[in-house]
Amino acid sequence: MKRINCFKIFQLLIFSFLLLVSFSFKENDDYINTNNEYVDKVLIGGDSIGLSIGSHVEIIGFNTEEDGLKKGDIIVSINNQEIKSVNDISKVIMSCNEENVIIKVLRNNKYELFTRKISFDEANNKKSLGLFVRDKILGIGTLSFVNLNTQRYAALAHGVDNAYDQGAIYTSRVQNIKKATSGVAGEKIAMINDQEIGDIDINNDVGIFGKYSNIKEGEIVSIAKAKNIKLGKAKILTVVKGEVKEYFDIEITDINTNTKDNIKGIKFKVCDKELIDISGGVICGMSGSPIIQDGVLIGAVSHVSVNNPLIGYACIAEYMYKYTL
Repeated sequence: MKRINCFKIFQLLIFSFLLLVSFSFKENDDYINTNNEYVDKVLIGGDSIGLSIGSHVEIIGFNTEEDGLKKGDIIVSINNQEIKSVNDISKVIMSCNEENVIIKVLRNNKYELFTRKISFDEANNKKSLGLFVRDKILGIGTLSFVNLNTQRYAALAHGVDNAYDQGAIYTSRVQNIKKATSGVAGEKIAMINDQEIGDIDINNDVGIFGKYSNIKEGEIVSIAKAKNIKLGKAKILTVVKGEVKEYFDIEITDINTNTKDNIKGIKFKVCDKELIDISGGVICGMSGSPIIQDGVLIGAVSHVSVNNPLIGYACIAEYMYKYTL
């Protein structure tokens, strides 16, 4: 079991947290029954989940002089050889007879070249670049819903930045809560268990999706069409302790249905005193928590304004549903 703080997969502009990878999906509007008030019935989520997803090779630290490289740089190639994993780095430098290598990185959507000296790691008896890198992202989020017809799930309600559409989700247990305050993001602190409950085969603007293998009895709800969402009272379903799912009161304050894949289609305010006392409002790890209005699923939490953690945003559930077909 791994103990991790909620992922930085959640940080974004507007003092919000977000992660993203593009994905090509064939549009299919046939899933909507135009004669019906709802999209479909699904198994509601709310469960805390852990995830492991493959990512680009990212620099996360140094043990020697940086030579202009920075944390967050994505290593694209070394000596013109493509780098897709941490193992690729080892292969390149072990076969290199030169003292230095040319590293091509992606930074702020621009490519840059840096020269770095190869050192010898005596402890491991091998060559080293003195970099700490990762090619996998671990994180905590929330399951949104499961399409029982296809046994596919939706989660997070936003993408995972610098990551591929390949990975797995696991059961997770919330151990503690770091409370949010104005200007400081809160987070769930949780354990990721070894029990894999699904794969990740889509990672895009509106969430992560894949086959779900942990289907069990639960609450079945209808998904509202975006046009039927209204201002006013609603509830979010999430875990703040252990594995127990709880409903908390919120108020929908704004709705924007103009963009189909709008991850901020719903704006809401937390008004539940118990949740405010526990978490201070919306926190990292709640991403994907389903939002229910009048007994119908309307969306899933996607962002929070760190300047005011009582204010959150959500992706409209109808726009997430098509990726579970």
